[in-house]
Amino acid sequence: MEPRAARDAVRAAAVTPMPAWQGRRRTILRMVKAAPNATIVSGVVRRCDLAADGFGGELELEVTANETPDANSDFVQPEVGKPLRVFYSDLSERPAAQSLVGRRVRAHLTFLGGPRGGRVVVQKLVKR
Repeated sequence: MEPRAARDAVRAAAVTPMPAWQGRRRTILRMVKAAPNATIVSGVVRRCDLAADGFGGELELEVTANETPDANSDFVQPEVGKPLRVFYSDLSERPAAQSLVGRRVRAHLTFLGGPRGGRVVVQKLVKR
């Protein structure tokens, strides 16, 4: 049985061209290890700011509970009682967005980014 880290790793294939005289291509498999990246939190929406370009916006959640089942997959590691700013792409209209303020929600989060930074993104938001 493979270790959990190897099972959760992302596998990527890269096609490397051979010299033109051979007329074939060779496939080299490279392993890329990526940490599991899932966080589930419950909290209250304290603030909602729509993006300037009209696509999505930022929510500020006051975290009341971290419900991530596996601590190893919790990449964000939010602290209970502290605010957490997240990007939510489903904020298209101001009245709908403002109706979230003060509501209790359960959010499935992931971190999207790279070596120069990133942000926490809402994958699923359930109103309670």
